[in-house]
Amino acid sequence: MVHWREIAKRCLRMALLGVAALGLYRSSVEHAREGTAPRDEPRAPSQAEKNRESGTVHLAAASEGDVITLSWRRNRQGRGEAVLYRTTTDLGNGWVDPARFPVAVRRLRLQGTSGEIRDGAAPQGVPLYYQLKVDGEFSGVARIALRGGPLGALESPVLRVDKLACTLTVCDGSAPRKRYPIALGRNPCRRKLHQDAASTPEGVYRIASLQPQATYHRAYDLDYPNAVDRFRYDFHRSHGLLPLVDGGLPDIGGEIQIHGRGIHTHWTHGCIALRNEDMDELFACVAIRAGTVVLIWGSELSRADVEGMLAGVTLEMLGYDGTPEALAELQLREGLPVTGALDERTRRRLKHLRSDFWNAPKRSRAGHG
Repeated sequence: MVHWREIAKRCLRMALLGVAALGLYRSSVEHAREGTAPRDEPRAPSQAEKNRESGTVHLAAASEGDVITLSWRRNRQGRGEAVLYRTTTDLGNGWVDPARFPVAVRRLRLQGTSGEIRDGAAPQGVPLYYQLKVDGEFSGVARIALRGGPLGALESPVLRVDKLACTLTVCDGSAPRKRYPIALGRNPCRRKLHQDAASTPEGVYRIASLQPQATYHRAYDLDYPNAVDRFRYDFHRSHGLLPLVDGGLPDIGGEIQIHGRGIHTHWTHGCIALRNEDMDELFACVAIRAGTVVLIWGSELSRADVEGMLAGVTLEMLGYDGTPEALAELQLREGLPVTGALDERTRRRLKHLRSDFWNAPKRSRAGHG
């Protein structure tokens, strides 16, 4: 049996606990009425304080002519390791995979807490979405579009395809006239070596034929594989470097085109896809025909590499082949040191000769084909 004294002690403890709870309740009510929090409870940080603590990155876009200026700022300094993403796919729904969608990726080193980034290679006439990642933190999405006027008449068209920038630029000689957005295959960065229904070739090509009514709206057939492609394929095959596909060696491939159907994803089998309306505009330009030069560069061949290869094409157009003897003859004619090699002086001279060739009237080019 519980003694009456033990019962009294228990009742006293319960009463004391009740008084303490009542005191805490009154204290919290008073603090709430005064609009303050108890001293021993930390105040929740404001959104501005959170931004300052996390170093939030901000990005805004503006255009002047055919150049986009991206203004960025962040709330604290860091290493400044940055990546700029540009795509024609709306980034508002989350991350876009560059292997699946046409995304141009540009790596930068940023200093300070604000600055500007200029993009003079963006396609025209299409919505563009930019996002900046600095030291692992993403900015919001900046949306903008460059107005694209009509292509107009061309004298000496050259098509330049930058796989990494996801653009096709139409030039008149060496002067850019208009940039179009493109999509590629399932392996957009790789240079094509053999048939794989995924990668796009890189190098100097020509339009072999036109298809006004093609499987994918309209199409230009390219002359892949050319002599360089066949050399690479034969070299890899003779050295056992080709992969086995279905138990055998793959063919070199072919039927590479510039065609329509859209740029929604990297969806082709290695071709270069444009929007249907862009193909319509290209086909309306009668100067773009069989024989038009198409330059393609990407992850393996840079723009400088392809233009160096074009120097060899220029030698052929000028009546020379690419042998040391032919280079020596050209160097002798142009008053250069006769090295028989494609040295820096010869490259610079060929650059001028190539510019003169593309900018010369067509009637003066007879016999150089």
